[in-house]
Amino acid sequence: MNETILFKKLDNYLKNEKRVIIMGLGNIMRSDDGVGVVIIERLKKINNFPFILYNAGMCPENYLNKIIKEKPKIIIIV
Repeated sequence: MNETILFKKLDNYLKNEKRVIIMGLGNIMRSDDGVGVVIIERLKKINNFPFILYNAGMCPENYLNKIIKEKPKIIIIV
């Protein structure tokens, strides 16, 4: 599957969803290990971004209560 088809399927799957969380993981001090964190920080700059964004860094377990309270239908971990 090429990436154009993948992005179209992902867009189609997510376009009507209201309860989506995207969580970025990683450590920016360790080069490419911080890609999830960088992606979340860039997405936060988009006005009216439709999903909840969490920059969990190296401690995703600290966000568990927030995730439970939001009751998301979909969680995307980067």
